[in-house]
Amino acid sequence: MRIINTSTKMLISFETGHFDIEKWNNYIDDAVPGVRQICIEDIQDCIEAGFSLQNIR
Repeated sequence: MRIINTSTKMLISFETGHFDIEKWNNYIDDAVPGVRQICIEDIQDCIEAGFSLQNIR
């Protein structure tokens, strides 16, 4: 198994101080090709279940 830490590259998604989905799309497509749709479906399931990151303190 080969593990590559790309977490620091993900920070470009927050370059303006707010999450930028387009920058994240570019990051995730480069870091782990094919996983973007899985992530989007997962967060959609969370939203439909009533989960919100804004409510976490």
